[in-house]
Amino acid sequence: MPPKRGPLKNKPTQCTHAIIIKDMCATCGKDLREKDGRSGQRTETGEASVAMIHHVPELHVSDELAKELGKKDLDNVLKQKKLILLVDLDQTIIHTSNQPYRGPKSNDIFDYTLQRVPYFTKIRPYTRKFLENINDKYQMHVVTYGQRQYAHLIAEQLDPEKKFFQHRILSRDELFHSLHKTKNLKALFPCGEELIAIIDDRRDVWEDMGNVVQVKPYKFFRDVGDINAPKGAAPTMSTTPTAEEAPAAPKEGENPSEDAKEEDPKAEEKREDAEPSTSAEAANGAPGAEGPQEPEDDDHVLQHVERVLLEAHARFYKAYEETKKVSDMKTIISDIRREVLCGECVVLSGIVPQGQNVHETAAYQQLIRFGADYQEEITHDTTLVIGARWGTTKIHMAHRNGIPVVTTAWLDKVVEEWRKPDINDFPLSKDSVSELPHKHKMKTSSLANLEMPNKDTMSSMADEVDEAMEDDDDEEDEETEEREAVAIADIPELREDPEDDSLQSLENETDKYSDEDSRDTGDEDFEPERKRRGDPEGEDEESFKRRRLNDEESDEEEFGDDGNHDEDDEDQFDEDDALAADLEQQFFS
Repeated sequence: MPPKRGPLKNKPTQCTHAIIIKDMCATCGKDLREKDGRSGQRTETGEASVAMIHHVPELHVSDELAKELGKKDLDNVLKQKKLILLVDLDQTIIHTSNQPYRGPKSNDIFDYTLQRVPYFTKIRPYTRKFLENINDKYQMHVVTYGQRQYAHLIAEQLDPEKKFFQHRILSRDELFHSLHKTKNLKALFPCGEELIAIIDDRRDVWEDMGNVVQVKPYKFFRDVGDINAPKGAAPTMSTTPTAEEAPAAPKEGENPSEDAKEEDPKAEEKREDAEPSTSAEAANGAPGAEGPQEPEDDDHVLQHVERVLLEAHARFYKAYEETKKVSDMKTIISDIRREVLCGECVVLSGIVPQGQNVHETAAYQQLIRFGADYQEEITHDTTLVIGARWGTTKIHMAHRNGIPVVTTAWLDKVVEEWRKPDINDFPLSKDSVSELPHKHKMKTSSLANLEMPNKDTMSSMADEVDEAMEDDDDEEDEETEEREAVAIADIPELREDPEDDSLQSLENETDKYSDEDSRDTGDEDFEPERKRRGDPEGEDEESFKRRRLNDEESDEEEFGDDGNHDEDDEDQFDEDDALAADLEQQFFS
């Protein structure tokens, strides 16, 4: 008979630690943190590795459990006929300043203190209405580079009843990467990212994902940008050139009408800084300002964003009801974007900097993103020309061929509203200037707009030049005299010696040549000439003339009435001439 077996005992199984919070297993209760270790330093790894809860990064679950929970969330969203919207805060739906603000308070402007630093926040126009309308179609999540305390405080102001965001708030403290927000998507949505749409003023932090609806940055406080922008991130992309991308002036010999030229953007920026705007002073409550000017309060950006999101929602569920398949929001939003300029063949004039690849410019990238075809030159397929200034070859060619020409503000409007504006509202002509963003304004050439001076102006300029040249000549004469004086002082034989009169004779010789120019001057300059002739000092002009007349009569008596010399003197002159001729011949031979 087989031996009797006792009752089976349940063997203890090892815990997989599928749920861990603050390095402690939620299943078995074991403390997994190393002794004297920091958060995340565990003695056992366990299966928990996914942080699914936005505001509780210390809570980790296993991949299997994360997918199970994610599947339930996905089914719940689809059951409610909603999608998922990730909302950025700074310069998307609010603008925050850490600088003093003395303007009037309102329901959309509030102040608070974080870590002993006062802050002021302005809510973008239409934000509350936008959240109310979108809440019926999207489950909203906050994703921001602001700190946790800041993010929750702003969410409390926007959603005091917690019906929009609830606790779905992801701050800088929970983000996995300092420059990109995309690294958290897999943990938050383990079952896929197909239902996600994003609104943000920056595309780079989302690595240019197709489901990003880029929002025009909202700026209420003039001297403050995005205080929570990721460190090291590039500036927000604009359709217009930056200071580094500015088209250079044509080189010598080039046709200035071929390419747009602009002044130094840095110099323009310095001029703007040197001349404070009165509106900026008023917005910050500067002394003497009548009241705050709020140029952004006519902002309608969120209304256009709402239209795009509602259109994407409608397309998604139309396809879902027909096929029962989940479409990808990256594809849907990209299609809506490309339909804006579909069929347009665009040529850029004066926008692409010389020597730069056009594919690297913001204007080209935005054209392609919104569905336009780019052309280097004007052809019969060209439908539109976007120019920065009047007078280029492409602009004139477009007008001759009846092709519409618009300013760069037209393309900015496309990016802002996600629809094609009326070209008649943005014509480019001789009198129009492209409305480029401040600090990136492209100016027409200063030489092209320079007025020709008249004859009086040219004569005045010539007189100024002559006067300057005469001053230079006087300075050169003074320098020459100084050099001669120094040279005389350096020659031992010419130094002053009471027993040697060579220096005095040299000075007399110098005076003789220096006085040559005073013969044709006024009466006060006759003194040196009289000394050379031996004229007595203190003689007046009348006596001088009488004495000169007597001298002439004496000469006539000596040489004869006809002024001829005696024969002996004439022979002597002939001998002297012959001797001089012989010496000259010997010298040249």
